[in-house]
Amino acid sequence: MTSRIGRKAVIAGSLLLAAQTASLSSGSRAQTVNPVATTRGFVVTKFLQPQNFSLYKGDEDCPDGYSDGLVEVLLAAMPPGPEKDRLMASPKDRTYAAAKAHKADECVNPAAYQMPPVKPVKGTVAPGMNLDGAAGDTDPGSDTTCAHTKFVSPTGERGIDNQFYRAFGCTHAYREKVAYGGGYLEQNYQGSRKDGAMTMMIEVTGVTDPKNDDHVEVGFYSSPDATLYDAQGRPIPNNSLSVMPDPKYLAVAHARIKDGILTTDPVDIRAYFIWAAKHDDKADYYIRGARLRMELLPNGEAKGSLAGYWDVEAAYYTLFQHYPAYAQVLAAGFGYTCPSAYAALHGYKDPKTGQCTGISTVFDVEAVPAFIIHDGDRTAAATAPAVSGQQQAAQQGAIVARVEHEPVAGSIADQAAGH
Repeated sequence: MTSRIGRKAVIAGSLLLAAQTASLSSGSRAQTVNPVATTRGFVVTKFLQPQNFSLYKGDEDCPDGYSDGLVEVLLAAMPPGPEKDRLMASPKDRTYAAAKAHKADECVNPAAYQMPPVKPVKGTVAPGMNLDGAAGDTDPGSDTTCAHTKFVSPTGERGIDNQFYRAFGCTHAYREKVAYGGGYLEQNYQGSRKDGAMTMMIEVTGVTDPKNDDHVEVGFYSSPDATLYDAQGRPIPNNSLSVMPDPKYLAVAHARIKDGILTTDPVDIRAYFIWAAKHDDKADYYIRGARLRMELLPNGEAKGSLAGYWDVEAAYYTLFQHYPAYAQVLAAGFGYTCPSAYAALHGYKDPKTGQCTGISTVFDVEAVPAFIIHDGDRTAAATAPAVSGQQQAAQQGAIVARVEHEPVAGSIADQAAGH
């Protein structure tokens, strides 16, 4: 495995250094010492789409208003009268009335139904990366992409692909400080990740220079272990986390480091995700053509972003279907419809079928050092920075706060509808 290669490199480098030291002590001519390759392990503590928080521009992004949700569909179909007036005056009543008026099957089989399409973002700025290599403002489509209009990044980089933001940036659930549960939906998932619903690890091997190195490898792993947090909700670094043995949760990419910024080549990654206290493969985070761009910080932590094409079926199940019995309540509470959401997700073309089966997106990533324990490896000394005695004492004395987070659809809808 990649980590074992890293450990072999450390051992080989140590033996070489010892031999050269012995040679020097006996008066032999000094030899040039090659840099010793090292390995750094991280556990991801933040994996969150950034559009909820930093790009709210109101009329500029959404001049046509917000996408119609189940409530808008219901009210548009109702004739004027006392019942319509009553629902318009009560957010909670109209939420549950809208959910009751629509079939649960609309979320289970969204392609079988038609709803008003989403109102796309009309703005020009969004975070992300250029995933398809097209440098212009538009991509006419290719063997692996559907035609789409591109963005400019907040720093001025052109050719940015982020069709998820294009599709859902004008949806109530993905906007802060608006009607319904603005910004709450993705925060709910981030909270579940903190509870151990998804533990993603990153391992960087073959590092000879943490500032500039043209040839390193990056492993992406899932862990069955939860990340530990202290009483203030801060992640505790340098904990030991085991690697999930299922090979579908393992991916390795070539990468390079320039000026302390790690950038990987594209790779398909799958992250194990538990939703509603149970695991379903359909809920896993499956990102195709993923690229990680991450700064290796002086304090041992890392911060950056991961962009790629989120598989349509995986994204839809995780974000919109998840609770089949309550899916319509959530749709009504957060201001979307399942059929229109499903239709809006398609953006990455499968070269075998010609179908658009993914959508470009980006996640903010933050990570702290971790000891990554591979199958059969109970000593992780080579996979994370050494921990001082003082750090160990602090960690052992830390109060670990595990928030008992069990999503209940009714309470979520109540919060969304009773804003």
